[in-house]
Amino acid sequence: MAGGTFPKIGNKSMLYYDLEMHSVFSTLSLTTLCYGVCLALPVQWKKLITQRTSTVGVQVIVKPKPRLPSGPGGLNQEAVALPPLLARVHPGPFSPPFQECTALPFETVSQHGQDPSHSHALNNAITPGSQLQHSRENIISNSTIIGSVIQYPDAAPLPFPDSYDGQKLKKALVEGLEFVPLARECMQDTCVAILSDVNARIHDSEDSNIIWIKGFPGVGKSALASTIVSRLREQGELLSYFVFDRAKPTITTTRALWRRISWDLVRLYPAARPSLLKRIDDETFDVNSPNIVSLFTSLIIEPLSHLHRGEPRDAQLHQPVVVVIDAADECGGLEGPRSNDRKALLKTLERWHSELPKDFKLVFTSREEDDIKRRISPISTHIHVSIDTKEASSDIHRYLEDRLEDIADAYPELPVNWAHQTANHLAKRAAGVFIWATTIANFIEAGEPQSRLKAIDAGLGLWGKQGSLYALYASILKVSFGGLHGEEAEAFKTVVGAMVFAQRPFDDSDFTAMSPVVTGSMLRYICKGLRSVIDEDAPLRFVHQSFVDFLLSAECPYEFAIREQQQQLSTLCLATLSKQLRFNICDLETSSLKNADVPDIEIKVKAGIPSLLSYASCFLAEHLRHTAFDECLMVHLRVVFKEKLLYWLEVMSLLEEMHRVVPILRMVADWITARDGDLTEFVCDALRFIMAFTIPIMQSAPHIYLSALPFAPEESLVAKYFLPRFPQLLALDTSKPSRWSLMRITAIALSPDEKIFASGDEGGDICIWDSETGILISGPLIQYVMGRHLAFSLAFSPNGKYLLATYGKERMVIWDVESGKEHLCFGGFSEGSGSSPLHGDTSEGIISAVYSKDGHMIVSISEYDDPTHNDKFHYRCRVRSWDTSTGSLAHILLDLPGSGHDYLLSPDAHFLVSWGHANGTPLRVWDLTERPPRGVIEQNAIDEESSWTLAFSTDGISYWLWLAYQTMSV
Repeated sequence: MAGGTFPKIGNKSMLYYDLEMHSVFSTLSLTTLCYGVCLALPVQWKKLITQRTSTVGVQVIVKPKPRLPSGPGGLNQEAVALPPLLARVHPGPFSPPFQECTALPFETVSQHGQDPSHSHALNNAITPGSQLQHSRENIISNSTIIGSVIQYPDAAPLPFPDSYDGQKLKKALVEGLEFVPLARECMQDTCVAILSDVNARIHDSEDSNIIWIKGFPGVGKSALASTIVSRLREQGELLSYFVFDRAKPTITTTRALWRRISWDLVRLYPAARPSLLKRIDDETFDVNSPNIVSLFTSLIIEPLSHLHRGEPRDAQLHQPVVVVIDAADECGGLEGPRSNDRKALLKTLERWHSELPKDFKLVFTSREEDDIKRRISPISTHIHVSIDTKEASSDIHRYLEDRLEDIADAYPELPVNWAHQTANHLAKRAAGVFIWATTIANFIEAGEPQSRLKAIDAGLGLWGKQGSLYALYASILKVSFGGLHGEEAEAFKTVVGAMVFAQRPFDDSDFTAMSPVVTGSMLRYICKGLRSVIDEDAPLRFVHQSFVDFLLSAECPYEFAIREQQQQLSTLCLATLSKQLRFNICDLETSSLKNADVPDIEIKVKAGIPSLLSYASCFLAEHLRHTAFDECLMVHLRVVFKEKLLYWLEVMSLLEEMHRVVPILRMVADWITARDGDLTEFVCDALRFIMAFTIPIMQSAPHIYLSALPFAPEESLVAKYFLPRFPQLLALDTSKPSRWSLMRITAIALSPDEKIFASGDEGGDICIWDSETGILISGPLIQYVMGRHLAFSLAFSPNGKYLLATYGKERMVIWDVESGKEHLCFGGFSEGSGSSPLHGDTSEGIISAVYSKDGHMIVSISEYDDPTHNDKFHYRCRVRSWDTSTGSLAHILLDLPGSGHDYLLSPDAHFLVSWGHANGTPLRVWDLTERPPRGVIEQNAIDEESSWTLAFSTDGISYWLWLAYQTMSV
C-alpha cells in the first residue's frame, strides 16, 4: 500500500499518511509542518502519534477548523495536546515524522459509532479536553507561533543521544556492538617521562598525526593508554578510544573501531552529523560493508573534514582532537598479520595519516610486529617503552611495594618491613617487565604470601634469568595445579583451549557443555588456579596476551600444552549442530511474516537457538580449517551439511548471519575435497542454491522451504534430496529450469565502493553480487529484446547507483542497481531495436562503454563494417559520447581503423588507448576531454609480445597504462 486516505466524517478535516514518503498531510493549509502535526483525528490515531513522538522536545497544538459540528466515528472536537515532539520545524519539503512507522491493520481504525471511552489504554494516552481547555489561552499567549505550529518558549531540547537524529545515528553506528574496557591506569607519579613526551607530541601541530607507542609484551603499554585517555578526557581533548582483544577477534574488529569513533564524533560535534544523516537517509550507508576503507571514509574522513573546514561556520572544534587505540597488534585474533581485518586496520591508519590534518591525532599502542613496523613506522612518530630505564625499574618497585603492603595488611604476623624488602627483591627480577610484576603480585595474593614466594623461588630461582615471563608462567602453573593427570588434565586443556581459540568468549554453560569432565566445581578449580593470569570479571579471559603466547610455545610444559584443542572445538561444533538442529527451530507460527516482523522474534531466537548452537553455526569453519582430516568428523559433516543443511540455513537466517554461509560452505568443500566426492558435490550444489535464493532466505526462514526449494532446478542435488521430505510444498509444472545456469561470463564490473560487483553472461543476464561473500544480491536483470543477447561490457556510475550494460547492436541499458529495473534504454543499431539505426549502420554494435568522471556523459566504443572493403574481416571503430539523462547522442569523437587494433577506455572516460597487432604499429593514447580529442602519447618501440595486456588503473590523481613488462604514465 503506497498510501491511504481517511474518509471525511461530517465536516472534520482528516489526515493523509503516505507510507512511501513517510509524511503526514492534512487538508489544512499549513505553510510549515512539524514532525507529528496532529489535527482532529480518531482516538486510535492520536495514540499512534502519542506513542511515536514521546521522546522528543517541543509541544505542539493545532486547532481544528472552527464551527465544525461533531461527527461520528469517535472523533474528539477539541484539539489534542501531544507529548513533546522533535525540537525542529521543517519548512519546505515534508520530512519523515515517524522513522519506523508502518501500515496499521485496518481493524485498528475506529469503527463507525464506536465509543473511544471503551479503551482504557487509549484514554490514558490522551489529554482530557477539560485539562486542555483550561490551559489553552495561557499556552497561546505565551508561545511563539510558527506557521500553524505553537511552540513553548521554555521547551528544553533533549540531549542529543535521546533526540530523533541521535537515536537514528546510534542505531546505525553502535547498535549491537560490544566494547572491551580499558586496563587499569598507571599508578600516580609513575611513567612521568613517557606521559610528558606523549602530551608534547599530541600538542605539536607540525609533527605526524599518528603517535605509535611500542614495546615488548608486558611493559605496560595498556596502562599507559588508559592513563592517556583519562588525562585527555580531563583536558577536553579526547574524541574516542578503542581496545582490541585477541580473545575477541569477531567483536573487536576494525569495523567496530571506526563505528565507535564515528559515534563519539557525532555525539560531541554537531557539525559532523549532517554527512552521516544524509547517507542514512539516502540509504547509501552500510556499516556491514566488506570495504572497510570505504566505510572509514564515510564514518571518519568526511565528518572530520567538515569539522576542519568549519562547516557550518559556527562549528566549534577543540584542537587537538585525539583518538586512542590500545593493543592494535591484537587486531585479527590469532591470525594476526595474516587476517584481513588487521590489513584493513593498517590501511585505514594510512588513510588517517594522509587525509586528515596534523591536529587530528591518533595515539595507538602495539608490539613492534613486522607488518605494523613496515606500514606504520614511516608515517608515525614513535615512543618506545623501554624496560632498561631507571624510571621503569622505579615504577615497578613502587607498584610492587604498594600491592605487597595491601597484602601484608591481611597478615599481621608478617615482618614489619616484609613488603619493602620483598618489593626490592622482586623489582630486580622483573627487569622492567610490568606484567611480570603484576602476575607475581596476583599469585602471591591468591595464597599464603610466604609459602607462595618459596614455591616460586623453588621453581624459578629468584636469582635466575631476570624478567622471564615464560619461566614465571610455568612456575605458577606447576605451583597452582601440581602434576595434572586424568580428568583434571582433560578439563584444564578443554577450558584453557576454548579460552585461547574460541572466536568469542564462552560463558560457564558453554564450558560445561564441552565435556562431561568440565563440571561446575571443576571449572571453579581451574579458575582458582589461573587466578593470577585471568580477568576477575566474567567472561573468562586472560589478562595479558603473553600468557596465550606461552601456552602455544614450545616452552610450555607438556601437561599444560593445548595444541590439540582446535580439533576438540571442531568436534564440539559439529556434535552440537548434528544434535540440536531441527525443522522450525524457533517454532514460528506463520510463514507470512518476514523474520524482522515476527512478534517477539528476539525472545524466540534466544529460546530456540542456545548460545553454543549459535556459536557452532557461525564459527565451525574457523576451527575446521585448523583441524587435520578425521573420519569421525566426516560423519558429523554428512549429517550437518546434507541431512540438516536447510535447518542450519534456518538458524543462520534467524541469527542474521547469512553473510557467513558462503565462506563456511566453501571451507567445508575445501576440507573434504577428494575424500568424499558425493558430499563435495552436494555442498557445491548447496553453494549454488544459496547464491540463487539468498534474498528470500535472508528475509524469512520459512521461505527456505516455501520459495527456494520449489524453485530450485530439477537436477539440483539439494532439491532432489529435500523435496521428497516435504511433499506438501508448491510444485511447479512448467517453466522450471532443469539445471543451474552454466552461461559463460562475458563481462564483469566492480562498484566504486567495492561492496558489490556485477556480472553479465552470454545470454544477456546480469547479476549483482556481494563482493565479500559472493552471495547473489539482485538479478538476473534480463533484456528480452529480439531474443537473448550477449552482455559485452558493464560499468557502474560514479555514485554506484546505476549499472551500464552494452548489448552489441541491440542497445545500451542503464539499470537501477537498487530496484533492478531498467532506468534508460538507448543507442540501438539494429533495425528492430525500437528506433531507426544510427547512421544506417545496421552492422554496428557497441562493445564497450564507461561513465565520465562526473557521471553526466557516457563514452562508447562501437565496431562497424569498413565500407572500403567487401569482406567481414575489415571493420572500423567509432567513439561516441552520450547524454546520461536522455540517452541522446552528444558527439562522435573519433572514427578509427578497427581491424588489427585493440581499443580500451580508461575507467572515467578520460583517455582512449589503441594498439595495433602488427609490429611497428604505434601505441596511441587520446585525451577524450578535449574537442577534438588530442593525442597525448605515441610510442613505437614496444615489442609485439607485450601488446596483448592493456589495462588502466587509477589512484585518483594520475593515470597509468600497464603493458606486459612495461608501465607507462599517462
